[in-house]
Amino acid sequence: MFEGIIKKIVSKYLKEYIENLNPDSLKINLLSGNVDLQNLTLKKTALDELNLPIKIVFGQIGKIHAKIPWQKLSSSPVVIEVFDIFLVLSPKRNDEVCFWIVPFNCIVSFSILNSMTNNMKQ
Repeated sequence: MFEGIIKKIVSKYLKEYIENLNPDSLKINLLSGNVDLQNLTLKKTALDELNLPIKIVFGQIGKIHAKIPWQKLSSSPVVIEVFDIFLVLSPKRNDEVCFWIVPFNCIVSFSILNSMTNNMKQ
């Protein structure tokens, strides 16, 4: 039951950025707090909200791993690790012809309590 709810929430937020996201492909272990997605293709519009002078020609993410501390959600951060990001980028202007290939990894950590408090203040 809870697993289905988590799949819907994750899918809701990622579907804007990930091509053909299938909620059934999410690997969720509620007891350990682990959520994993693998072999994801970025939508070409994934960076559009940032109004950058570049566009995605191709984007691939090897793995997204989230660690959600259910029992300490108000005091411990949620940690999201993104592995094996591969981007092929080009300028948005049509008169420029060049590509950048950008491989990297990143880790994001945030506190649910801080997010909830900030939303309440707005």
